[in-house]
Amino acid sequence: MNILLISPSTLRKPDLPPLGLLSIGTVLIKKGYHVKILDATAQSLSDEAIIQIANKYNPNLIGISTLIVNEKQSIQLAKKLKKHFDCPVIFGGPQSSCFPLEILRKEDSLDGIVIKEGEDTIVELCEVLNQRPEWNKVNGLIYRDENGKIISNQPRAPIENLDSLPIPDRSLVNLNLYHPIPSEYRSLPATSVVTSRGCPYLCTYCFDAGKLAQKYRRRSPLNVIDEIEHLTNKYGIREISFRDDEFVLNSKWIYSFCDLILSRKINITWSCYGRVANVSPKLLRAMKKAGCWSIVYGIESGNQELLDIIKKGFSIQQVRNAVKWTHEADIETRCSFMLALPGETPEMGWKTVDFAIELDVNYAQFFAINPLPGTPLYDNCQEYGTLNPNLNNYGISRPFRAPFVPYAYKNEQEILRLVKKGHRKFYFRPNYFLKVMKKIRGLEDIRKYWNGIKMVLEV
Repeated sequence: MNILLISPSTLRKPDLPPLGLLSIGTVLIKKGYHVKILDATAQSLSDEAIIQIANKYNPNLIGISTLIVNEKQSIQLAKKLKKHFDCPVIFGGPQSSCFPLEILRKEDSLDGIVIKEGEDTIVELCEVLNQRPEWNKVNGLIYRDENGKIISNQPRAPIENLDSLPIPDRSLVNLNLYHPIPSEYRSLPATSVVTSRGCPYLCTYCFDAGKLAQKYRRRSPLNVIDEIEHLTNKYGIREISFRDDEFVLNSKWIYSFCDLILSRKINITWSCYGRVANVSPKLLRAMKKAGCWSIVYGIESGNQELLDIIKKGFSIQQVRNAVKWTHEADIETRCSFMLALPGETPEMGWKTVDFAIELDVNYAQFFAINPLPGTPLYDNCQEYGTLNPNLNNYGISRPFRAPFVPYAYKNEQEILRLVKKGHRKFYFRPNYFLKVMKKIRGLEDIRKYWNGIKMVLEV
């Protein structure tokens, strides 16, 4: 059986490979199926080019990964594929998992949607693929029966033991097509790894606190180390970007992970996402010793009342401590800050910009909040301002928009001016320029910083 998995086109080139599709593809291969993955954006594939490739491959099942940024492209592609191929076309991914019934009603050529984690569901679906009445036994699937009726099967329990999943087979894609964002790598070649699923926190702007909320689970440190050694030995990988929503969780796990890197003498650099409330000086020193050079902190605001509204669950003082300790451990800080949050005034917005300058983080990104459908923020933001979903491009194209305008702001333009001026105020400081100059070690660093500056100027 031939299975074609597709990541449809988006407006922004992907910096790292599609680990979700790679995981599903690898599980299918282990079960004896043939799998081809097409990453339309990375491979610069039009819909017509995808159809030509599919014609040669002759798929028995087509799976399309849908994100909020490519739902329209996914539906358009599904329509075209159904005209050319007499095989089931199904969706998976965050967007279709959040709104399966809406998408199925919108596109009647679509056969079904795999909800949330897809590895076990798609394997069971393949076992009964040509027996449509048997689809009702596949948990985690919502589908259209032979009469066109939409059937919602039982939800599937999350995979408890993530160690049971095989290491994603990255040979299913061309790793040379993926290029890390400027300033987000120290060594090349680089790739990404995910060590956990779900999230224990309640940030209102996040899918994991909304319709995609799932129990937090994590692979064992040894299992993750085995994947890293596989990547270094087979692909020559020298840097890992850990893409967990929250990597610095459970200090015992982190210490064990760092000890294994050192004991096995694995020579890599790595970066991760962290939560300011979860770090300590001792933990950060251990991470640095094991190769960590950069942590992304989602700080979001310099105003405690706004942090409380979006349920960040930490204090301004914890932010100060975490950034100070991270710098003392000689680890860089890359921090995100949201502007135009519910309840925010322009004065509060400038306070957030000034807070980033006070912290003197290595990189700061300011952006207007984009409430995502399927999150608590989207459901409740109109208590605090006006929302125009038609303006929401989810940060994937320029010029950026500000679809949510808190009552204290005059209009969208006032927010966008704050975003632009905030970046300039942060980056165009003599002290910041001198700090950057001291770090430049060669032409590659100059190229990275210049590309980063161009990104800032385009905001």
